[in-house]
Amino acid sequence: MSQKQTLTKNEAKTAKLIEEIQKLKEQHESSRIAQQKENESLHKELSLLKLEMAKLEDKYSVQSKVTEALSGEVDRLEQYGRRHCVLIKGIPPVRNEDNHALEESVKEILTKDVQFPARHVADLDKAHRVGPVFKDKSGARQQNTIVRFKSHTARYQTYLQRKKVLTSNKKIKITPSLTNRRRKLLLDAQKKFGENPAIQYIFCDIHGDLKLKLHDPYEGNCFHNFNSVSDISWLLHELSQVFVDENSGDENPGDENPSGDE
Repeated sequence: MSQKQTLTKNEAKTAKLIEEIQKLKEQHESSRIAQQKENESLHKELSLLKLEMAKLEDKYSVQSKVTEALSGEVDRLEQYGRRHCVLIKGIPPVRNEDNHALEESVKEILTKDVQFPARHVADLDKAHRVGPVFKDKSGARQQNTIVRFKSHTARYQTYLQRKKVLTSNKKIKITPSLTNRRRKLLLDAQKKFGENPAIQYIFCDIHGDLKLKLHDPYEGNCFHNFNSVSDISWLLHELSQVFVDENSGDENPGDENPSGDE
């Protein structure tokens, strides 16, 4: 084979290789463009999904706030419905006890222990057991009693005289009748913050509002209401910030040797 023929054959191979390379480039470019379009489509779908998720989160947040507000209003109305009621602890249940026998036991407590006048004892409307039967520290069976009065005045006077009951009969305790939510929240707050040095005690008032008393006043007041454990956490955080601010204000940024001694 002549040199000329060899060159021609090599040129043909080179041209073929160039053609194949060009095809590969075109295929690669085509794939790249297709992948780019697919990525753009996916990015668009992802943006739409994020937007939809943000809308759903906003909707859920609004619904949560509405649900929380409605729950709070239901709780407030339920507590208001208990404005004529008190809870009496320490009246042991008896076998075959009916409501009439229970009411007589309550009247006896109101007469002997609370020393109520007859007109207030007559204001007792209803009494019934509530909650499970349990055993106290001595092993005696107990069950709480809800007492409803015909007037708010009689209920108010009963609550005011509760300390007389503690003096005359330490087994009997008179407290406000709380909703399940408030009762649970009060127990949780007392368990979590009862030993906190900033808090003197946690309690509910005669109206069923949950409160705490601080050892030192915050914003001019030692008593503060709370509707959640978070409310107490926030209050304690604010107290800690006040403490830090007061201490930082006491520091003397002056000379290291204020006495003037060399």
